[in-house]
Order: sequence, then C-alpha cells, then structure tokens
Amino acid sequence: MKLLIENKTKYMTQQNDDQYDFEEVKSNPQQLFSNIDGVSDKLEHPNPIPGVFESLYDEIIKRCDPANFLNPYDQEKVRISNELYSKSKTLKNKNDEKVLKEIRKRAIKELGIKFSTIELYEKLEKICNVQNYTGDNYNQDFVNLANTLFGQIKKYADDIEKLEEIDTQTGDLVAELQRRKEEELEKQKWKEKEKKLREEINAKRKERISLIDELDMNDGLYGMIAVIIPVLLGALLKGIYENNKELFERGIVICTIILIACYILEFISYKKNKNTINSKIAVIEQWLQEYGTQSLDGSETEAKELN
Repeated sequence: MKLLIENKTKYMTQQNDDQYDFEEVKSNPQQLFSNIDGVSDKLEHPNPIPGVFESLYDEIIKRCDPANFLNPYDQEKVRISNELYSKSKTLKNKNDEKVLKEIRKRAIKELGIKFSTIELYEKLEKICNVQNYTGDNYNQDFVNLANTLFGQIKKYADDIEKLEEIDTQTGDLVAELQRRKEEELEKQKWKEKEKKLREEINAKRKERISLIDELDMNDGLYGMIAVIIPVLLGALLKGIYENNKELFERGIVICTIILIACYILEFISYKKNKNTINSKIAVIEQWLQEYGTQSLDGSETEAKELN
C-alpha cells in the first residue's frame, strides 16, 4: 500500500466492529510515529515549586493553614492540617529541623502539599551542570556523577525530599568547585600582588634614575664651584693689588687659606651628598635584584632591564 500520494497519506482506524476505515491526512512521518505505543520523543519533567521563605517553619505555617482546605472543603484534610498547624505553632524551637521535617513529611503524604523546591533546585542545577567538569576541567568520574544527579534533579524538580537526598550526594562535586574557587581566588591574589610589585618596581626604577641625575648634577655643581671660587678670589686679589700693594702679599695668604677652606668644606659636602645618593641607589638596586628578577608566581620578568 502506498503511504504517500500527492503529499497525502491514509491510515487505518479500527472500529468497534473490527472493520477498518481509511481517513485521509497530510503526510507527516514524525507525527505518525512519534507517539507509537504512547512513547514521545520529548521528555517532560515537572517544574520546580516556586516560593521563597525565611525558614522551613514559615513555609509549614503557610502551607498547613487549615484555611487552605476550605474551598473546596475537605473535612479530613482540615483535620490533619489543623493538627500539623497546631503542632508547629506550639514548637518551642522554631528551628528544630528534625521535628519540622517530620511535620513536612506528613503534610506531603497526607495533605498532598508540594513544598517549595526552587532554591534548592537552582542550587543543584549549578553544582551538577555537567559542563562544569568538561573541557579544561574534564574529570570522568565527576562527569558521570554530575550527569546521574542532573537527571534526577530534573526528574524530581517538584519533590523537596528527593532533592534534599540528592543534595547529600553532591559532596565531591561541591568540594571540587570549592577547590577551583579557592584556586582562582589565590591566582587573583597573586596577580594583584604581582601587579603591585611591578608598580613598585617601576617606581624604584624611576627613583634610581632620578638619583643618578641628582648625582650627575652634584658632580657638575662641584666642578662649577671649584672653578668659580679661584676666579672670585683672583678678582679679589687683583683689586687688593691695584688699591693697596702692601696688603697684596697678606691678601695672597688670606685668599689661599680661604680657597683651601672652601675646597675642603665643599669636598666634604660633595662627598657626603654623593655617598648619601650612592647609598640610596645601592639600596634600590639591591631591592630590584631581590624582587625584580622574577614575578611572585616564579615566572621570569625583565631582570636585565631592571638591573
């Protein structure tokens, strides 16, 4: 029998009298075979239950309120909800997880209540995302575990007890993600330290250049003074000689003493200043040699340029 004739086909429907009729429909192979034996090619999963509460106690109080079962009225559920509501209200410790979960268990089983799963569902989705454990972070065991748990998360998206059970199985995945997070934070920490060190290195290099310039200026100034003092003293002696020749010989002695004293004082000042500058340069170069040869993570930097 031909299935396709002019973009149309026929299929048989069995009537109660075991006779078959043919109905003409548009040809669509996917439509014809997608639901054979009730099997669909699309997997459907329940949606997570919305709702955000500060505590499990608050959610139980809201969901187990007997008023929730008055319309439509359900006598048995009003009785059970009243019992659970009263038990919750009279709890001395509103954070007693063990008791609260027992109450919740009864509410789920006896009242058919769906408790909020959205927060835990989204948390588990992130932890069990298979992509977290592929690529550069590939780990066969983690992929298998995440894949298994992710399927269960989807399957039980509206079941808070199942999701809490799944949550207890994510320890290895959580530990792995935490390890990576700490590793990334440590890398970021080192990067910040390295950046700060490089900035300090650049500042030290500039300071060294400035000190070298100051040293050169100091040398130039000393040379200039060494020339100017004899010139000034010579001019003074010339004036003395022209005005009072008798004082000239005495002036020579005095000027010579002054010249020697100036040279000595200037030399002492020059050497002191030069030694100070050289000491600063030496400290900077030692610092650069110690910290400027490599980065904090051990990788080589511009050691030659820094020195």
